[in-house]
Amino acid sequence: MNDVTVVSAPAARASNASKIYGKGDTLVTALDSVDVAFQAGKFSAIMGPSGSGKSTLMHCMAGLDNLSSGKVFIGETDLTELNEKELTLLRRSNVGFIFQSFNLVPTLNALENITLPIDLSGNAVDTDWVNQVTGVVNLSDRLSHKPNELSGGQQQRVAVSRALASKPNIIFADENVSAFYFSIKAQIINLMMDLQEEFDLSIIFIAHDLSVVKHISDRIGVMYNGELVEINDTDAIFESPKHDYTKELL
Repeated sequence: MNDVTVVSAPAARASNASKIYGKGDTLVTALDSVDVAFQAGKFSAIMGPSGSGKSTLMHCMAGLDNLSSGKVFIGETDLTELNEKELTLLRRSNVGFIFQSFNLVPTLNALENITLPIDLSGNAVDTDWVNQVTGVVNLSDRLSHKPNELSGGQQQRVAVSRALASKPNIIFADENVSAFYFSIKAQIINLMMDLQEEFDLSIIFIAHDLSVVKHISDRIGVMYNGELVEINDTDAIFESPKHDYTKELL
């Protein structure tokens, strides 16, 4: 009998994805026919200069913004075919987000912010898991505090805990989060790596810190002027970059 290799679907992918803002003379092409697939169970970094389309790509792939044309998928699900209710349910149950601005609700305490997406989805909160996550990021003694009673670093920890609380299949992390991981100790990295192995968790993050990228990412995609100009395994990018911007970056 011949051995059969089973290839799993990418965690997220975009096909001919374009995003255009404005009209006429104010037309801006944020994404220009991007084709990309992010492997399941991997750390994938997106790098590029300001205005290159990194955040736009991530927001569209996460279902937070709509493409002008093309398709995006989470697993086998085509997000462009979902209505708003279906998209909301998918985000709450399968996707975790860590935003640059944290997006915490000021009237809720830290624990309520962490469990909010689960509460909104109607699912039961896994209290043991939430306690484990908040313990790892050193938040256990701050859970009753509201955002204005927390430092910026503590608010970041709430955002990370919220992203992990529902045990999502995929996490999207916006700019500057990659540098934050090291600032709250290596435990959060170890926790996410354990999650990748146990739950096939996929993490896609926008990064600027090359030392962080080299240490934790499996693959790197490079954006430039709205295009994905390069994507490869991390070692290959560092050893043999192809695009001029990547060479300059490294």
